[in-house]
Amino acid sequence: MKLLIFILIFIFVHPQCYANEIENKIAFGLKRGWKYSIAVVNEKNGKVLFQYHANQKLVPASNQKLITLFQSLKYLGADYQPSMTVLHTGKILNGVLYGDLIIQGNGAIVFTGRYSSDNFKERQNNLAQSVQPLIKLLKQAGIKQIDGKIKAVSGNIANTNTRYVSAVGLLFNENTVETNVENGKLETIPQNQKAVCFKYHRGSLPQKRVSVRKRHIIRDCISIDLNRDSQDYWRIENYNNNVFFINQISGYLRQNHIGIFKKHYPKTDIHFIGSLSGLTIKQMAKAILGFSDNLRAEMLYLYLLHNGKYRLLKRLGAKDGSGLSHLNSLNAFQLVGALRAMSVSWPWVQNCMAKPQKEGTLQHRYLNISGLYAKTGTLDGVISLSGFLEGQNRYIFSILINQVDSKLLARNNIGNILKCIKNNCK
Repeated sequence: MKLLIFILIFIFVHPQCYANEIENKIAFGLKRGWKYSIAVVNEKNGKVLFQYHANQKLVPASNQKLITLFQSLKYLGADYQPSMTVLHTGKILNGVLYGDLIIQGNGAIVFTGRYSSDNFKERQNNLAQSVQPLIKLLKQAGIKQIDGKIKAVSGNIANTNTRYVSAVGLLFNENTVETNVENGKLETIPQNQKAVCFKYHRGSLPQKRVSVRKRHIIRDCISIDLNRDSQDYWRIENYNNNVFFINQISGYLRQNHIGIFKKHYPKTDIHFIGSLSGLTIKQMAKAILGFSDNLRAEMLYLYLLHNGKYRLLKRLGAKDGSGLSHLNSLNAFQLVGALRAMSVSWPWVQNCMAKPQKEGTLQHRYLNISGLYAKTGTLDGVISLSGFLEGQNRYIFSILINQVDSKLLARNNIGNILKCIKNNCK
């Protein structure tokens, strides 16, 4: 009798997950032809509490970013920090550079105001402030005027992702034009740029991008509704990124009283002026996980390629760093494995993730599920969510759904699965 009581107490105190309840939620999607890969593990000991086709590889959408970040932390380190190199040709005499200024990007994110503030004006100012180290470097070198031209080269980072052409060696505000419409007026970050043109209208037409050609130059043209207050951002896709970079740097140098006269100088020896440190991987993580920033994820992918990790990425089936490709394939066990490894070695990663009611891509989703820290993923036919969940214990989970015919229903389905995990797993 005592043995029977002990067994009953053990079963009551130590269940894993009530699988039937979760499987009932999955059955909803299976009837619609959805494919699932799901895994739930105990964060502390790694014990598998529930799994459904957890080894089945599916398209992960932006959950690919978790693997990109994990491999970057593992092989490059949280403090990995590309640097921009500043060089010159010719001679510097009496404050004048009689030659060209050369900036080698190397994929470093140096000049940016992105994610620095929720306030548009502050981001404008922060972008301008990010150029100040370059101004200081030039003045320390005795350069107050550039008689030649500004030349820009990508350096040791080359773009290999045709799906995301903004991710290159040269970055200015991460090759993005941000827009803010308020009281019928438009402001942009950067303030002075030629890469994007705007067509204004007052009505219900949606904001959208169209490509226009003028004098053999292709630009992105954005249709803007001036009747509706809004904030948005647009990646540079058609305009030459090098030209965009040079135009922006030239404008900010002139604002800081460094003249540029664009005279032609013959090629001569190249001299080193200095270097400018970009963002570390740790500094990039919050935008990648919390706000699902594609460009920063693609830059991590390029950093890995530059550091000889091509075979690693190929073995993982990673076609890009951001998850934009339908050719990426991962399973739930791979994702929970990466998350658990990061929770042990880099515990700050959890706080970089989106949170319901607070910030990021989950700010307006799963509002009734507390203790959720997760990375969202969305593509045509794909909805995914992987991360951490606090319930009776702390869980790491991954839910991948493919062949989805309704994103809203799929998200609701994930929400119901999360409630089952939170309430029934120990």
